Amino acid sequence: MDLESSLTDKHTEIQQIAQNLYAKEPDWVTFYREILGIRGIVRHSFPTKDMLNDFEQSDAYRRFSKC
Repeated sequence: MDLESSLTDKHTEIQQIAQNLYAKEPDWVTFYREILGIRGIVRHSFPTKDMLNDFEQSDAYRRFSKC
């Protein structure tokens, strides 16, 4: 698997987890903590500062942050 495919898979996984959690109608704090918080799925998937910065510049993040 190449790097781009791996990133696309991670982006898709994060989006699916976020959508599943959102469907359960959590409060904002819970949603943020589970998805974007220090121990959330985004930081788990992109553990280095460079990886996280790259994700935050991606189309996937822009789509996600509009929710």
